[in-house]
Amino acid sequence: MSFGTQDPHDGRETAGRLRAISDELSDRFYERADVVRTLVVTLLAGQHSLVLGPPGTAKSEPARELTGRVEGAAYWEILLSKFTAPTRMFGPIDVAALARGEYRQVYEGRATTAHVAFIDEIFK
Repeated sequence: MSFGTQDPHDGRETAGRLRAISDELSDRFYERADVVRTLVVTLLAGQHSLVLGPPGTAKSEPARELTGRVEGAAYWEILLSKFTAPTRMFGPIDVAALARGEYRQVYEGRATTAHVAFIDEIFK
């Protein structure tokens, strides 16, 4: 699915596809329609969302499934602990560049390059 359309007919088609995805995920994740709807709106708005709930109550899976239905979207997730280093989320220092006197981080494959980043256990 691509969201960069100009034609109003394309906009209606995209809205229809989003409704279908939302309905499908709402049916799949029992009693989580509100979470699915929130994630779709969050995705469209390009904003952040906070999903609270006990373990095993379908928080990460709807985000994974929604991202998987958007063409070209990259998903990234991490389970935090009190020992999680910031470099795990934002990338390590490029040692080769540092040896040349340049400060550079390696962002590839980290939260900074993902379209959707799911950060679990943020209160730990």
